[in-house]
Amino acid sequence: MIGANKSLNLTVKNHGRLVQSLGIKKNRAYFVEIKFSRHAKRRAKLYKIPESTILRILEGRDFNQRNQEIIENVEGFKYPLKIVVAVAYDKITVKTNYPLKKGRKG
Repeated sequence: MIGANKSLNLTVKNHGRLVQSLGIKKNRAYFVEIKFSRHAKRRAKLYKIPESTILRILEGRDFNQRNQEIIENVEGFKYPLKIVVAVAYDKITVKTNYPLKKGRKG
């Protein structure tokens, strides 16, 4: 589950944090460090959400420099998953993730 290093377009820095390539900017790839908070790791374990699922949802998205909520239907889950991330420069911290039992608003 969370904590194990998996492939999925990821490389690992020397200090053990996950780094994911999020695209090309001016003819060079840029990398973003992805960290999971303790709370996010515990929620993922509780709801049996694999790390690869969370990373797949985050992959290829454009992020602004603040907190963001992502709600996405994922095959294999009865409810859509909600992922809350904090973005600061080249770091994305997954704050929490859980099945959104109340569904989508709107």
